[in-house]
Amino acid sequence: MGFWFDGEVIELYLATVLNILASVVKVAMKRGVIGMSSLGASVVADIHLIWAVVITLGAGVVDPVTGIVHSELARGLAFGAIFANLVSIALLLMETHHEAKKEVD
Repeated sequence: MGFWFDGEVIELYLATVLNILASVVKVAMKRGVIGMSSLGASVVADIHLIWAVVITLGAGVVDPVTGIVHSELARGLAFGAIFANLVSIALLLMETHHEAKKEVD
């Protein structure tokens, strides 16, 4: 979320790498339909972040002195990734609740 507020490009790059790593972990888990939906939401976030990185690298919208991104499109894509990750978290919590309820019964 720091990139969305500050525009610091390094935060965007780190968020992209960490989000891709989290998606790889979710691929390894392979748990149920809700887990696959959570993986789908993570992939959507990955796509948003990758396109934001492509825009910042290709369009020359990064200030060379401060490292601040001056692109509303890149910030909008980052916000889309935040929203997709929130959906992924909600799905993961629902699956965890469902699994815990199954164990009790």
